[in-house]
Amino acid sequence: MNIITRLLLCIVFVNTFFNNKYFQVKADDSCVLSSTTCADIPSTCNGNVILSETVTSIASSAFSGCHNLKSISIPSSVTTIGTFAFYSSGLETVTFADNSAITNIGSGTFQGCAKLTSITIPKSVTSIGPNAFENCGSLTSVTIPSLVTAIGTAAFSMCGSLTSVEIPSSVETIGNTAFQYSGLETVTFADNSALKSVGSSAFIGCAELTSITIPSSVTTIGNYAFQSSGLKSVMFANSSIKKTIGYYAFYMCNSLKDVTIPSSVVTISPYAFSQCGSLNTATIDCSVTKWDSTSFDTHTKVVCVTGDTKTDL
Repeated sequence: MNIITRLLLCIVFVNTFFNNKYFQVKADDSCVLSSTTCADIPSTCNGNVILSETVTSIASSAFSGCHNLKSISIPSSVTTIGTFAFYSSGLETVTFADNSAITNIGSGTFQGCAKLTSITIPKSVTSIGPNAFENCGSLTSVTIPSLVTAIGTAAFSMCGSLTSVEIPSSVETIGNTAFQYSGLETVTFADNSALKSVGSSAFIGCAELTSITIPSSVTTIGNYAFQSSGLKSVMFANSSIKKTIGYYAFYMCNSLKDVTIPSSVVTISPYAFSQCGSLNTATIDCSVTKWDSTSFDTHTKVVCVTGDTKTDL
C-alpha cells in the first residue's frame, strides 16, 4: 500500500470518526451532536446544537459550565436528563420534541442558566426537581404542563425576570422556597386545583406579587410562605377543607390592609400576620379558635364574625 493510499484511508477514517460518531456541522454552522459532552461541540459550531436521534439520555453535568452552548434541540429519543445537566451554561433557548417522553426535570438541571429566556416544559413531565431553574435571571416565561404534581424546593428561586406563572390543577405541592425572591406579579391557580401545600418561604420576598387566591384544596400554608411580599389582597376560596396558616406566613406584608379568614382555617400560627404595618382589620370566623395575640399586631383590629353578628376582639 503506497503512501497516497494510506493518506486517503486516514482522511476517510478521521472524517467518519468525527463527523459521523460525534458531530456534523451543518451549512448554517449549527451542529448535530451524537454525544452529550461540552467538549464534543466543535469550535466551528455556532453554539446551536441539535442532538441526534441516537441519543437516549443526557448525563448528570453533561453540559455544565458549557458557555459556548446557545441553544439545544432535544429529540424524543431522550428519555432522561441527569441532574445539573446544563448547570451554569450559556443556554438561551431549549426545544423539546413534541412527543418527548421525559417525565422529570431533575435537580439543578438548568440552574444558573443566566441567558435562558423561556421554556416550554414537555407535556410528559410530572415533576420539576429542586433548584431546576434557580437563578435563571433572564427567564421571562415558563409553561408548566398539566401532568406536573410537584414543584420542587427552590425550583424557580431568584428568577427575577419571571413575572407570571400558571399552576395547573395537577400540582399538589409547591416546595419550600420554590419561587422565593422571583419577579412574580401574578400567580394563577387552575380551576379545580389539587394543591395541598404551599411550602415554607415559597413566595418569600416576591415584592411585585400584589394578590393571591388560596385554592380551596390547600391544607397548609407554610412558615414564611409570603413573608415580605407585596401582597395587598389575600383571598381564600370557599372550602370545607381545614387549613393551617404557618408561623410568619404573611409576616411583613406591609401593603396588606384587610384580610378575611374563613371557618376553613383552623389554626393561625403565631406571628402569621405580624409586622404588617398597613393591616387595619382582620376579620375571622368565630369558629377559628387556634390563634393568639401574637398572630396579629396590636394595631390590627380583629373582628369575629358569626353569621351577621360581628364582635370586636
